[in-house]
Amino acid sequence: MAVPPTKEITVVLGSGRSGTSIITKALQTLGCFLGDNLSPADSVNPKGFFEDHQIVYEINEKILARLGYAWHSLTPFDFSLPSLTFTDLEDNAQSILTKKFKHTQWCGFKDPRTSRLLPFWQPLFKKMALKDSYIIALRNPLSSVASFEKYDQIKPNKGFLLWLMHLLPAIENTLGKSTLIVSYEEMLLNPNKQLERMHAKLNVSKPLEEATIAEYKDSFLDQTLFRNKYSYEEFKTHPEVPLICIKLYNLLNLVALDKLAFESDEFRTQWADIFLHYNSFAGDFLERLTLLTEQNFTLQRKVSEQEQMINSLLSSFSWRLTAPLRKISSYLCKT
Repeated sequence: MAVPPTKEITVVLGSGRSGTSIITKALQTLGCFLGDNLSPADSVNPKGFFEDHQIVYEINEKILARLGYAWHSLTPFDFSLPSLTFTDLEDNAQSILTKKFKHTQWCGFKDPRTSRLLPFWQPLFKKMALKDSYIIALRNPLSSVASFEKYDQIKPNKGFLLWLMHLLPAIENTLGKSTLIVSYEEMLLNPNKQLERMHAKLNVSKPLEEATIAEYKDSFLDQTLFRNKYSYEEFKTHPEVPLICIKLYNLLNLVALDKLAFESDEFRTQWADIFLHYNSFAGDFLERLTLLTEQNFTLQRKVSEQEQMINSLLSSFSWRLTAPLRKISSYLCKT
């Protein structure tokens, strides 16, 4: 008879610029151990990222490098290639998590890229007999896209797709798991309720005290965090937002507002329709992306050939020999 897992791990998922940091801080406030080596705050995120430096740079960054993608790549990540091996990274990740669990039964971590890297992490959780749960950060996509453009120089047409490419695998790979969707906007507007939702969903044994809520709300949350705020109407009518993003946000927002259960048949039915729409959308999009890439490559090759021709001409003997004549001609033109 299998022994139920006694150690629990909670992973915060979602697109970058969607409030994953303040939600991860809320997780820490509830008693989840995030680690002793968290990335420091900076001007972009003055309250802190709450990301384990080792998980981000020693594991996730290396997974991406091995897959051959950047974090902002729009192509779906393919873990099935027979040439890929992650054994060394799995061993390192297991060592990192083992150290985390040395003095606690409940750990967590956050890195938006994990949303697309769950095919690496979930088999490891199973191997380590960890009970895994997930919190998915949700924010008005237009607000996230505006932040992408401001801090990462990513234009809206790509930003919306990037938001989509993080949310889709985050949902698909956590169906049937203990999963909670938390709205960034709702966390800022009503932190009491969101902390209570997290506390209940994660079955935190320690009671949620008023002092705990007050510390998070008064000492950490800051309305200046509410940057790049846009209305739903502005998002829905934005000229570059794909219809599938609107459909997905509408569905997930219902869950975040407790108007629809993530575990319900109704959610799964609507999700299946969206995922079917995505597969059709992705096929067309990837075909256009491939064509655009080929066109860019051809253009770059022509530019390179022209640059080589110009450089060859400029360094030729005849060009140097006729330099005095060009100077005289230039002088006569000016006079």
